[in-house]
Amino acid sequence: MQRPNASVLLTILTVGLAACSVPTVSVTRDASEAAVDSPAGAQAPQAAGKESQAKKGDTAKERAKKARDLKQKERELARLAPKQQISALERQAKLAAAETTRERAGEDLKVARAALAHFVEQTRPRELEEHRIRIDRSTHRADHAKDELGELTAMYEADEFAKATKELVLKRGRRSQEMADRDLAVAKQKFDAFQKFDLPKRERELQRKVEDAERAVVKADLELKRVRMQHELAVLEEQDKRADLEAEIERMRVELEAKS
Repeated sequence: MQRPNASVLLTILTVGLAACSVPTVSVTRDASEAAVDSPAGAQAPQAAGKESQAKKGDTAKERAKKARDLKQKERELARLAPKQQISALERQAKLAAAETTRERAGEDLKVARAALAHFVEQTRPRELEEHRIRIDRSTHRADHAKDELGELTAMYEADEFAKATKELVLKRGRRSQEMADRDLAVAKQKFDAFQKFDLPKRERELQRKVEDAERAVVKADLELKRVRMQHELAVLEEQDKRADLEAEIERMRVELEAKS
């Protein structure tokens, strides 16, 4: 069998390679051209740009909102100081009023106790003595009228003459004695009522005033304590509120700078 010529084999090999490579190049070119010419390939960059612009817009709006919120908080902080000063003045006025009430309650208690002591130590003994003097005076008058009537009776009893004068004198003497006895009885009744009812009633009233004054002092002490505690609590709350507001403003400033 005759071997093929080398030149012939080289020619056949060249033609075969050429035939195989042509479709591959054509397919690759067609795919590239199709990708470039398709609508989806043309719109992809535009969509990415719009998304980026939307994100930038949202960031700007968020930053503007944070700036407005920060400004509002700064205004609130600026107004906080005068508001707290007004509240402090109001609390000081309440505290001063409570202290005045407590002071007056203490003075009223002293007056009530002094009035009770004066009544027990001086007024009651003096008035009792005055009533005793009235009784003694009434007793003396009654005894005097009785003695005088006895003298008149003894004087005119043996006298058989001047019967009209005798009866008149004795009648006047008996009336004087009767009135003196009645005055003495009334004086004793008044003294008994004064000693058993009037004096104890007045003493109870004075004692009640002392008790009321003592309760008023206790109430004033509690009220003063309450007002002082409220004042201290309000001061702490105001300090906390100011500190919290300043911390929040600082946090908002940091967030706003981070968005820049």
